[in-house]
Amino acid sequence: MTGRRETMRRILCAAGLFGIAAALYLRTAAFGYIRLDDFGYTAGCPFVAGGLSWSAVREAFSRVTYGGIWMPLTYISYAADLTLFGAGWSGHHIVNALLHAVNAVLVFCFLLRFCGDGGRSGERGWSLPLCAFLAAAFWAVHPQRAEAVAWIASRKEELFAMFTLAGLMAWRSRRWFVGMVCCALACMSKPTAVCFPLLAALVELYAWRGSGRLWGAAFRYAPLFLMAAVTGLAAIAAQTNPEGIGPVAVLHVPFLKRLLLALWALALGLAQTVFPYGIHFDYLMPCAFGAVRGADEGNVGAEGGRTSWKRVLAFAAAFYAIAYLPVSGILGSFGETFRADRFLYLPSVAVAYALCAALLRLGGTARSLFAAAVVAYAAAAWPVISSYRNDYTVFARTLELQPAHWRALSHVGAEYCARLGRLDEGIDLMRESYRISPRESTAETLAYSLACRGRLEDVPEIRRLVSRYVRLEGGDKRGMFAEALGIAEMLVGDWQGAETCLRASIAAPQRFYSDEEARLRLAETLRRRGDEDGATALVRPLVVSANRDIRQRAIKMLQQTR
Repeated sequence: MTGRRETMRRILCAAGLFGIAAALYLRTAAFGYIRLDDFGYTAGCPFVAGGLSWSAVREAFSRVTYGGIWMPLTYISYAADLTLFGAGWSGHHIVNALLHAVNAVLVFCFLLRFCGDGGRSGERGWSLPLCAFLAAAFWAVHPQRAEAVAWIASRKEELFAMFTLAGLMAWRSRRWFVGMVCCALACMSKPTAVCFPLLAALVELYAWRGSGRLWGAAFRYAPLFLMAAVTGLAAIAAQTNPEGIGPVAVLHVPFLKRLLLALWALALGLAQTVFPYGIHFDYLMPCAFGAVRGADEGNVGAEGGRTSWKRVLAFAAAFYAIAYLPVSGILGSFGETFRADRFLYLPSVAVAYALCAALLRLGGTARSLFAAAVVAYAAAAWPVISSYRNDYTVFARTLELQPAHWRALSHVGAEYCARLGRLDEGIDLMRESYRISPRESTAETLAYSLACRGRLEDVPEIRRLVSRYVRLEGGDKRGMFAEALGIAEMLVGDWQGAETCLRASIAAPQRFYSDEEARLRLAETLRRRGDEDGATALVRPLVVSANRDIRQRAIKMLQQTR
């Protein structure tokens, strides 16, 4: 009877955790996407966009360098989303939220298994499940989880953590084969899983009491290290030669500098774990460091009485360090984004472990205060999650907290120009972004926005930006530079030059958006040159455009050409 009650307590706690995590994040189903990776991983991925199929599975495994990261299982999950939910972003967000809820339950089970009951019979009953529940809830609702859950592209963090936690618990129970399968699935979710063998060894060493359990370790660890080695090689291949980009140096930053950056990132991450102030998307490197381009019931702690604080802290610190090492930048530079909240998704389980062990030693008053703190962390997470509503909101928050963030300046400036009607402000923001970090993507958007503003004095700047990056003959794949230059030539009355540029923009193989606007401009250019028939042929199909503004302008231009 006692065992049945204990089981019911644990089931109730697990169900509560699932509900809390799901309730906090399912509202992201109404969110949009972030241009940074979301589109490229999902609707823009050639083998994901068509949904789940054998072809998609095959390419997910074989295209090792796509996106600069080998994560076939994650790509397959995106394809499955499209098959189940159809086009749009809601399905991806729903699956991310549910995966996080599952992981909250897994963290709870992990804490039950590794924290123990403190060795005191008086603490049996609700003590262990309650402490594990509170610590797992802290992990699940903390604002640092927002990036890994609300950002579609961070699905890999959730899958990697899910299979790693399941695998470690299986390994602790000496279910070696299940642990190996989980290791393989974790490796296929994200290359960070190269840390799995070390975490498995940590789990086994921590539980070892000199009983000979480590004999024969070579036979069971060999497959883990082999999988980690293969995954590591795939990761190196993907990072050093990403598809469509070419060779990229990942070790060009001196080791000492990488180490200092890793320690600084670690310190900031731990500080924000306690005081979640300033959490935002896409942290850039501090200026001080310079720019970088380019299933038994036994558990650990219940064996031999109360686990000592030294043992608790040693296990927590080792777990955190091993899980964080692959993403710390020490083994390879991550460029300007030297840290990210998503990198803490699995390492922070070590914090939850230490908290659970502490709560087991404290009284009811301390646990009540901690429960209130968990509610406060959940409240702090709400605005952070809301900032991931779309590309503009996430970078607007980043810009508030890091005003010199070149990527945020560029994204917010582009949104000002494209949708919010604040053209002058948007251009100023993009100019500042380009001054801080001259990037071709920023130059494209800036040149096009300057052209759309329609000022004659902006023409020299547009020409400088275009000439720095492309030649029209096959050099402008997206067509944005070509269209910007075409508009500039229209402003100065060079109709022949405008026609050449606009035709090049329309023919661009990776056209940046619908070519209807460019066709209207080309028709106006042809009309100015006296080619009424050519202008009419371009305009006539546009009178049935789905875009009301394009349709009205096409009808008006057709009347003029007649």
